[in-house]
Amino acid sequence: MENKIKSGNEKDKDYHWQLEDIYKDEQGWEEDYQQVQELSVQLGSYQGRLGESGAALHALLTLAEKMERRADKIYIYAKMRLDEDNTNARYQSFFDRAQSLAVQAGSAAAFIVPEILSIPEEKLRDFVDETKELKLYEHYFAELNRQKQHVLSPAEEILLAQTAEISMASRNIFGMINNADIKFPPIKDEEGQEIEMTKGKFGRFMESQDREVRKAAFQSLYSSYGKLKNTLGATLNASIKRDIFYARVRKYPSALAGALDSDNISTAVYDSLITAMHNNMEPMYKYLRLRKKVLGLDELHMYDIYAPLVKESPGEIEYEAARDMVLAGLKPLGKEYGDILREGFTGGWIDVYEQEGKTGGAY
Repeated sequence: MENKIKSGNEKDKDYHWQLEDIYKDEQGWEEDYQQVQELSVQLGSYQGRLGESGAALHALLTLAEKMERRADKIYIYAKMRLDEDNTNARYQSFFDRAQSLAVQAGSAAAFIVPEILSIPEEKLRDFVDETKELKLYEHYFAELNRQKQHVLSPAEEILLAQTAEISMASRNIFGMINNADIKFPPIKDEEGQEIEMTKGKFGRFMESQDREVRKAAFQSLYSSYGKLKNTLGATLNASIKRDIFYARVRKYPSALAGALDSDNISTAVYDSLITAMHNNMEPMYKYLRLRKKVLGLDELHMYDIYAPLVKESPGEIEYEAARDMVLAGLKPLGKEYGDILREGFTGGWIDVYEQEGKTGGAY
């Protein structure tokens, strides 16, 4: 295992995603940025006119979708550039601008939902019957009507949309702590070699046959977060208050109800899942007792949960070999699926290795 994680300029391009497939250069990003600003202004020309005809409504929805897609592309590029290295000031600025643009676009479009809901249902059905292009939006209209009691006036929706940038603060702060600033003390591996501890290596250490290595990795990671418990607690508190604020403003009985409503799921379904889980914990407890017995431990700790129960080779699987195993394992899903997967592996879709400041995980 490598002792140090790489800096961005050390990585082989074959293992680096190709964001140039999104924008060939940053000038293209800037041009789209300008276009979204212009489109947001154009939306305003439709305010107060959506009830005129099906054609006007369709034209507005088409324009709004064009703006949203372009804004999403701008945001994704900026976010992925920042994810490469969260300490990069240039892409911190890009991401900040992308978030501000998303808020501008959302504010410009905020009048749309309340204005559509102000159209009498029978008149809206006539629009759909008369304008075939609106058939595509029937489910969208039905969902708006379902959530009608939680929609505010146009002026209130615009004001609420403008709070979005403020509401992102807790998440952005945590992201910088978690991906840019936090450092973990090094540990010694199974051979006694000092290894730089990272979130990416944590999973591998949790599966070590050596309990002292597992314990050291666990303590390295969680003691570092523990030192930030007050700051992390404050960001969590701010995030919870944000969710409560939006739930109250939209007249939901709870933040949970507000979070589930967009998927048309009741809190009863959520609660029943939690209850079912709590009522069926014994199989897991039985497994943990068995794990403790097989490992020969007096006390089972969190760093023992992923330790192998059988002796196995300590060797690591190289990325190329793992990629081939995935392709072979998913071959029964068919040629089309396999071709798309292979394109993802070889077409610059994946940023493989850890590096300083890189966002952890995958998406």
